[in-house]
Amino acid sequence: MKVKCKNMTHAMKANRLLSDNGIESRVEKISDDPEAHGCVYSIVVPDEYAGEAYNIMSSGGVLLHKTEKRGYGD
Repeated sequence: MKVKCKNMTHAMKANRLLSDNGIESRVEKISDDPEAHGCVYSIVVPDEYAGEAYNIMSSGGVLLHKTEKRGYGD
């Protein structure tokens, strides 16, 4: 799973939160996404941890990029 974060700060925050909760993740800079303009960073998580990762990021205050529309944080 690859999720675009609001900025590098939030991507790094997500990476730290996930690591603290035992979920391996990494931060990637996105440069080839036509929906994203400027510097966009994503957090990459194994698919089997997607639901848990969303819950951890949401409760930890991680903000996603405006193009991410998955009912995050509802």
